[in-house]
Amino acid sequence: MNRYVIDGITRDAQAGKRVICAIPSREVQHIITRLERASGISLLRRSHGDERVMFTSGGGIIFVHPERGGGRGHSADIVVIDDVYYLDQMFRLHADLKAIVAAASGEIITYT
Repeated sequence: MNRYVIDGITRDAQAGKRVICAIPSREVQHIITRLERASGISLLRRSHGDERVMFTSGGGIIFVHPERGGGRGHSADIVVIDDVYYLDQMFRLHADLKAIVAAASGEIITYT
């Protein structure tokens, strides 16, 4: 995930939006390390399989792993999908994640 994507999801979460990131697990700890300097963090969890950064605004970033069931049980305003997953599992993944995006205001974003 490049710094522009990280900055964007951080700003959205700081503004109170719920963001879910479907990215390879090998990238998560690196991203959390970059996020730990963000202002307004109320919770930063690094436990494997339950990685998340929550903000005092009520927003947060939750990391999910599609190979382990995706984001079932979560809802979000924005879902960010690494194109590795999107290209390999596009139809199944898109259907699964579309169900967790909140109403009409939600967005699904893919990146390279």
